[in-house]
Amino acid sequence: MLKQRVITAVILASVLMGALTWLPASWFAVLVMFVFAAGAWEWAALCGITNGKIRMLYVDAVLVCGGLLWWLGQDAMLAVLVLSALWWCFSFRLVLVYPSPQALLGSSGAL
Repeated sequence: MLKQRVITAVILASVLMGALTWLPASWFAVLVMFVFAAGAWEWAALCGITNGKIRMLYVDAVLVCGGLLWWLGQDAMLAVLVLSALWWCFSFRLVLVYPSPQALLGSSGAL
């Protein structure tokens, strides 16, 4: 099992390095969008979404968001990166106080 994973990792790393080296930025963005679409499809399944139409709607939403980020440029990507970092810091804090999230969010108990 480990051997298969290592072989897969070597192949994918080679493909990534080749894509970074030889593809123009726009084609690399298209490749990344395909990877995002596959990841969104799998993530929807992990979230328990079994309806194919709803899963496809989620994938479409991810692709639209990714396309908008590409179109808006680096300033938008920097803003998303900062907001994502803040979100993950907040989420990490919620995990740390898991048995009692009211300590962080107040007494309402609504997340």
